[in-house]
Amino acid sequence: TLNISRRGVFFETEHPLFVGLPVRLLLRMPSECSGTPAMRIVMTGRVSRVAAKWRGHGGSGVGVEFFYSEPFDRDV
Repeated sequence: TLNISRRGVFFETEHPLFVGLPVRLLLRMPSECSGTPAMRIVMTGRVSRVAAKWRGHGGSGVGVEFFYSEPFDRDV
């Protein structure tokens, strides 16, 4: 992950993704970020931006817009 906010995330990947693709991300939020005990959350959203050949690498930079989140209670 290169950048994260309440509204979305921007990360680098080598997987082929496209704008409009629905996604679900499992994130572990450390206590330093949330001010609460560390927790896992599932973020649901869609790919809103794809920057091909991100920073000269073979992968792409991908922006995901979040629609909603929910706690993730199960063991992974």
